[in-house]
Amino acid sequence: MLRLSPTLRVFGVLAAGLGLTGCGGGETLIVQPQEFTGPVSAADYVGRTFPVFVVIGESGDPSARTFASEGSITYNSATSLVLRLPGSSPVTLTRSGSSDLGTTYSGLTNGSDPVTVLISDVASTDAFRLVSTADTDLTLLGGFGFETAVADRPASGTYSTVGNVFLTAENVGDFSPAAGTGTLSADFTNSTISGQFLDADPVSVRLAGDPATLDDLTLRYTLENGVINSGGFRGEVGVSAELVVDGSGPPQVLGTTVNGDSVEGSFYGEAAEFTAGTFEAAVRLIDSDSTLVDLDTAGFVSGARTG
Repeated sequence: MLRLSPTLRVFGVLAAGLGLTGCGGGETLIVQPQEFTGPVSAADYVGRTFPVFVVIGESGDPSARTFASEGSITYNSATSLVLRLPGSSPVTLTRSGSSDLGTTYSGLTNGSDPVTVLISDVASTDAFRLVSTADTDLTLLGGFGFETAVADRPASGTYSTVGNVFLTAENVGDFSPAAGTGTLSADFTNSTISGQFLDADPVSVRLAGDPATLDDLTLRYTLENGVINSGGFRGEVGVSAELVVDGSGPPQVLGTTVNGDSVEGSFYGEAAEFTAGTFEAAVRLIDSDSTLVDLDTAGFVSGARTG
């Protein structure tokens, strides 16, 4: 069951033939950012190509892969888009409808497999948009828009974030995307950024105790050694974990080790009024010096500046 936070509760249908089997974490498409220069309307997107921070995950599959990377979206017109994702051929999408959730664009992959993408404006800024696709196996979440020029950033900013993290592990099929909230604190004057950017909701897993009873696993992600640069921000991932064995009783604090971790994001709109980015990390959960499970995790977060 896919669980999305309210801001990210927008998704379409993704056919299995999107062609992402050749993807790998860390692969990116290099696209020049579009700089915010003033008020933005829908027409300002036409004729431009935007870098897109994306996370791609497959839930409920022991061999699933989850990773964060960058793609791009080109607005050929108000009714036609080209979506490019790492490791896959470009897909041309045509506007097929709209609703309170956003605008849907549909097309074909591999010449025959249908794909639908939902693009949603964010209430707090016209300079940033969410993009998402989903089916029972594969889900993509991301964001793009007009990025804030360095000279227009404020001295500091606090951001309330929402997002989702995908959890996958070898030989474990219990994991699903987990929603959560967090906070990021940016010090633009000193070019640093930090915070617990995602406190994920518990997910049901089988890791300890009675194998017939589900445990509740809670993961919290922090941004460490975060540096703000001209292109946005980068940093490392810290992870803490708690497990409620058999779904009852006090939470047990687990040990964690983190490898292959990274955080990348940017700021959008006037005076960096919005932020968004992706993260990924290989996380080992440890109980009494014994490994419980090795997780591949990747997620997407976004949020408005609140201070």
